[in-house]
Amino acid sequence: MEIEDCKPFHLDEFSNLHFDGRGKEKRREACRLWLARLSQSVQANKLCLPIGGRSIEPEPIVYTDAFGTWWVGRYIGSLEFEGHSLTIEPRLGIDFVSNQLPLNKFAQVNVKGKHVAGMSMLHYLQALMWINLFAKAARHCLPTVKTLNLEESRVVRGKLDVRRTVRLRASGSDKVASSDERKTLLNPVSILIAHAFRHIQQWFPQQDLLHWLPSTLALRLQQVITAVGRNEPLPTPKELRSVRFTSLTRDYKPLVALSQQIIKGRGIQLDQDSDERGQGLLLDVAELWEIFVLKVLQAVFINTAEVKHGTEGTDDYLLKSRMSKQRLGKLLPDYLIGNDDGVKLVADAKYKKLGDAPWMSPKRDDLYQMCAYLTKYAVDMRDSPRGMLIYPEWDDKAAPSSVAANNPWVFDSGAELSFITIPTKYDEAVKYLSAHAWLIPLLSMNNIPMGKAQ
Repeated sequence: MEIEDCKPFHLDEFSNLHFDGRGKEKRREACRLWLARLSQSVQANKLCLPIGGRSIEPEPIVYTDAFGTWWVGRYIGSLEFEGHSLTIEPRLGIDFVSNQLPLNKFAQVNVKGKHVAGMSMLHYLQALMWINLFAKAARHCLPTVKTLNLEESRVVRGKLDVRRTVRLRASGSDKVASSDERKTLLNPVSILIAHAFRHIQQWFPQQDLLHWLPSTLALRLQQVITAVGRNEPLPTPKELRSVRFTSLTRDYKPLVALSQQIIKGRGIQLDQDSDERGQGLLLDVAELWEIFVLKVLQAVFINTAEVKHGTEGTDDYLLKSRMSKQRLGKLLPDYLIGNDDGVKLVADAKYKKLGDAPWMSPKRDDLYQMCAYLTKYAVDMRDSPRGMLIYPEWDDKAAPSSVAANNPWVFDSGAELSFITIPTKYDEAVKYLSAHAWLIPLLSMNNIPMGKAQ
């Protein structure tokens, strides 16, 4: 059955497929109790593959509203909990997920949705995570490991081993003992990496996964694969424990752990010390939406203003003490848009449903947040920047929200805030935002870069 993010949970279908028991109501009740335990016990951030450069406040994987209806949260992926599996598909489509990558500036992942259609979502996310971790580790060096090579000959090779040499001479030998350290690519780490890569390649027979990486990193991965034969046995736990990671190779540690899970055919397990009984891998669609909106804004303001993303980090706080230099309330707006004259537009991406019902956005917390941003970045109360909350245009056929129809909204200070829903296709979203009349004054600004944050 198909379950998509941010939609009501198909309780009857899921309970009939996954829960035993006589009678529809008993199965429904068992499913409701399972969902309640899942919502309370498993923290989404422990199973989530991070995409952006900053953390986003986690939400429950599933939750119930005031009317008792169970909903799927904003995460996609696969998880297993108490013997039952749950796969959440992206309601915006796998193409939308693919197009918001690369995961970071090292892994230039570019995957068409049709190539993963029908594949396990867990496999897809594990492959992306593995490529991401390899890219982070291999940007410095290959996974070479120092091995101690012992020699007994008539010449010294490396460092003289005095004790072994004494024992040799005492036994009547004319040889000397020596040792030297050599870096080798054929080691437990490389063997595990090569086996995991070949395992992942089987999930995507129509693709060359080396093309998911830039050429320099793809070359390094190819060197590892070439050094490890297909029949090379997997390293034992003892051999892996004996590996000494250096300051350059320590980034391979998480890749080794993930490679072990992939080879064993498991999901990403929670910490061993955790009491939680779930495993899996999730992707936060709110992070993907934030990346998508950034691309759209950069295209809209490409010739008129600089778009600064919140993940670049700011040194801005809402409060500072008159008595000391201490500051409180660090501010991290998603996007700051402006020039050397200051911030002209503060925008936040919201992966929520904008509507008129009480349980829909705009949420009170979001309004307080934007009020704080606009207060902070105002030159004075007569020259406050404009605010914008950007929501996705859902695929449902509900009537347009009166909130968006009555833009812009005005705070008592005079600062303006608008609520915008944009299409989830890039070209359409750029065209839609560019055509909005209330943005024309900002779009006509001179192309002068904003001052960098201190």
